Amino acid sequence: RADTPDVNGEGRVRIQPLRVLADYDLSTKDTNPRGLQVIDPQGEVAGTVSDAWVDVADMLVRYLEVDVTTAQGTRKVLVPMNFARVKGGKDAHVKVEALLAGHYANVPGTKSPDQITLLEEEKICACFGGGPLYATPERQEPMA
Repeated sequence: RADTPDVNGEGRVRIQPLRVLADYDLSTKDTNPRGLQVIDPQGEVAGTVSDAWVDVADMLVRYLEVDVTTAQGTRKVLVPMNFARVKGGKDAHVKVEALLAGHYANVPGTKSPDQITLLEEEKICACFGGGPLYATPERQEPMA
């Protein structure tokens, strides 16, 4: 895929973080994921959601931006929204079953802090998409 951002019919970058979209915000009817911890399938904390990336053409959240602690310091990782389950209430958190907490340090990143290219989207989605098959040794065994 092209290493350029996806654009809408007006040439505007489609997917951007809310921090740069003055006219956009999340619905107050849903749990705001910003500030919530991201929990892996073993109950470990992978990071904390710092922002949501919105597809301005389709008017929906495509990615959650997660602050992840690595040996080199904190980095931002994008989690595709279709792999995230936001739980509200007193025990509010974001559950991601695809990867373990230790894998987040190696999730592909973006060149720009405010844009994602089509190629970067493919790499990030492939990383999370492969997780259900390869994230643990148990997942790599034959199903039958």
